[in-house]
Order: sequence, then structure tokens, then C-alpha cells
Amino acid sequence: MAKFKRTKYLINRKMQMRIMLNVFITVFVLTSILSLSIYYVVYSRLSQGVSMGKDKIENIDGGEGASAINRVKHMAKATKFLDVTKDNMYVDIIKIFALNVIFSFIVVVVSFLFISHRFAGPAYRFERAFESLSDGDLAGTINLRKNDELQDLSLKFNDMLSVLNGRIASAQKAAHDGDNKAVLDALAQFKTKKS
Repeated sequence: MAKFKRTKYLINRKMQMRIMLNVFITVFVLTSILSLSIYYVVYSRLSQGVSMGKDKIENIDGGEGASAINRVKHMAKATKFLDVTKDNMYVDIIKIFALNVIFSFIVVVVSFLFISHRFAGPAYRFERAFESLSDGDLAGTINLRKNDELQDLSLKFNDMLSVLNGRIASAQKAAHDGDNKAVLDALAQFKTKKS
């Protein structure tokens, strides 16, 4: 038996593009939120640190006649303040990143639930319809919600059931009327797998 090889990846272009667009928008929004929040933390911390550090460095002058040792001590304190500000900035970035990862996870899970629900519901209805069809019940049709996927497939399935019901009804009528040729003609419309 020949191995199946997919040659066409966009089978249902409209549906696949809609799903791709939903995923892209979700990723874009989450990436934007993460980037802007990290930018905000870095910018605000650096602005704060630079202005406070600048004030401390400008005040290094220990007064008239201050020794070089006092000036170096003041410079060391200012530098230490900038290091503390930098460390606080890293902690803030890690916090923001962790919060964004958690937020992103929640958004992706909720988005996936809504998107997958549009497939899972119809798949479940098709499964039940196939079971009914296997049991000989040709009366069941598939009715999907407005935003569910696989709308075209459900219409084709319902059309198929309508055609089958019509053929069976004509065969039953012919059998009831005793017209064997009409029964055979109606049954000939069904193609079966040859054994």
C-alpha cells in the first residue's frame, strides 16, 4: 500500500486562515504586553536611578578643603546606590516577566478552549450522527451553532441524508406497489463496496 504524503497544507483555506489569525493576534497581544511592561520597568528604574545617582554624584564635593579620601568615599556611596537600583530593576523585570508568563498561559488556555470548542462540539455531533446512521436511523441531522466550525460539512451531511431518505422512500413505495423493477432501479442507485 502506498504511503500517504500530504501535498496540500491549506485544505480549508478560510477556516485555517481564521485560526491562524486568532493565534497570531493572541501571540501579538501577549508579546506586546510583555514588551511594554518590561520597557516600562527598565525605563522608570533607569530614569529614577540616573536622576538620584546624578544628584548624589553632584553632591560629592565634601566641602572646602575636603580630602580626596572623602570624595572617593562619597563616590563609592553613589556607585553603590546605582548598583542597588540596578539590582532592584532586575528583580522587577523578573517579577513582571513571571506575571506575564502566568497571564499569557491563562490567555492561551482560554483562547484555546474557545477555539477548540468550535471544533469539539461539531465533532461530537458528527460522532453521534454517525452512530445513529450505523444503527439505521436516517432521521437525524446535524445542526451546529452559528460560530461553530465545519458548517459546510454539516450541510453536506444533511444533504446526503436527504438524498438517502429520498432513495429509500422511492424503493419502499415501489416495494409497496409491487413494482420489482422500480425497487431494483432504486436499489441500483446505491453503490456498495465489492467484496
